[in-house]
Amino acid sequence: MLSYLKQLKHLTNTCLAMNLNLEYVSKNVLKDYIGMNSGAAAQMGFKMPTHTIYILRGLDDKIKLHTLLHEIVEYKLIKERHFGYWKAHCIALRNEGLVI
Repeated sequence: MLSYLKQLKHLTNTCLAMNLNLEYVSKNVLKDYIGMNSGAAAQMGFKMPTHTIYILRGLDDKIKLHTLLHEIVEYKLIKERHFGYWKAHCIALRNEGLVI
């Protein structure tokens, strides 16, 4: 099993391959979220640059990894499959094993 840091590096490289800008930002930027992608943000009225994922700065590596994976899955479903935010969010949660 790869360490969380190695998995996180792999997901960071995935973002680069998808031409997604990954930014670690403060709580002031994200408000009550720990992660946000521009596809979801556009549907929710949250202002952020396109082709971007924000992750809350200072998260534990395990939480950072799961949050980034969630945001990548959600972003791809919204942008490539044209899903609405809620449907994409629920699928991303199921992907994490958090069935709702």
